[in-house]
Amino acid sequence: MQSLTNKIKILEDLVKADKPMRELRQIVFSMEWDETDSIVTLKNQDICRILEKFIRSQINESELQLWGELIECREEIYFVENFKELIKDFIFEISNPEINGTFTRGKALTWQRKFNCIEKP
Repeated sequence: MQSLTNKIKILEDLVKADKPMRELRQIVFSMEWDETDSIVTLKNQDICRILEKFIRSQINESELQLWGELIECREEIYFVENFKELIKDFIFEISNPEINGTFTRGKALTWQRKFNCIEKP
């Protein structure tokens, strides 16, 4: 059984995209599925970080899709309340390219504005 501390660290790495996506996938898929309440919060700053990585070509579309799928499948990740619906919509868009089409740089810039990632002059 995994310790709660270890589980929190894994989920924080996922939320912050602090490791390569394929490595995160392997780690997250190996995690136990138990009745843990939400223990990590996904904030708009985390979305801004992943969008910036995509825009700068530090991750590609399939890696962004994988990140969204990994976030979507873990009930232990709580979406910050004032952005909850927007986060759900974003996760759905990046996780379902067969429905929503290719996720492009232009779409990423639009989402950055929605999440207030871009500083206003």
